Amino acid sequence: MVAQSRPASSEAIRQVRSFNRLVTERIGALEEGYLARGRPLGASRLLWEIGDEGADVRELRARLG
Repeated sequence: MVAQSRPASSEAIRQVRSFNRLVTERIGALEEGYLARGRPLGASRLLWEIGDEGADVRELRARLG
């Protein structure tokens, strides 16, 4: 059985984002040397989204906000 859900409120979304920022800051995910990769998490995420096939800038903006 699939449970129906209602859309999250703006406040709930704000709280989750705040929590995520706190955790990524605490574990050092936003620092240049995260996982000894030599690039910050944001840059790594962008490269992952581009992937082997490449991606259009408009697509990336739509996916990543």
